[in-house]
Amino acid sequence: MLARNRLKKSSDFQRVYGARLRRDGTVVTVYSRPNQLAYARVGFSVSTKVGGAVVRNAVKRRLRAICRDWLEAGRNSGVDVVVVARPAAAAASFDTLADELRGLLRGV
Repeated sequence: MLARNRLKKSSDFQRVYGARLRRDGTVVTVYSRPNQLAYARVGFSVSTKVGGAVVRNAVKRRLRAICRDWLEAGRNSGVDVVVVARPAAAAASFDTLADELRGLLRGV
């Protein structure tokens, strides 16, 4: 994923949360907000409720891979997205994560 496609600043995350455009799934929640850019940006939030550092990093890697495919599809310009992993994401298979996240991102 390109650096320009990543949300990193706390203020950017707060702006997306503040827009209150939210879609819930069983293993992830997706917050979104339109931006004034020609490309989409994605941020990830995986709390300690999901698991230890090893588990959290594994979940983030999986989510990043799924979002990378979504960004490369190119039908998503002008939006900021924050993907929040729920505790169930730790035990979910990659296919389960991918199916749910792709479904939630279709509505963004």
